[in-house]
Amino acid sequence: MKKRARKVAICGAVLLLCGVLYGLFCMATGVAVPCVFYQITGYRCPGCGVTRMCLWILKGNIPEAVKCNPALFFCSFPLVGIFIDGACRYIKTGKKRLQKWQEILLYIIVVILLVHGVLRNIEW
Repeated sequence: MKKRARKVAICGAVLLLCGVLYGLFCMATGVAVPCVFYQITGYRCPGCGVTRMCLWILKGNIPEAVKCNPALFFCSFPLVGIFIDGACRYIKTGKKRLQKWQEILLYIIVVILLVHGVLRNIEW
């Protein structure tokens, strides 16, 4: 169990560190990875705005973060919950498979993001 906990802690720390370093790089240079989908089609994908959203979160400006990608901002809470639950279950039991309710929730989140991706490109 300790070995699995160490593995989860290391993976989580590495992911968090990479994200923070990327965010600091973006803030310092103004350079970020562009959206290939947007460059090719001219339409915003369901993930467009994620970098700006994360940068606003790092700066502590939640209202601006929500404006960048509201669907993903609010879907991130259940996603983090699923990640934490899965990590705890893996540490305790060694099982990596998601529970049925988590799979269903992930499908719902995917649908929400896809619908948001379509609606954000419709001019009202």
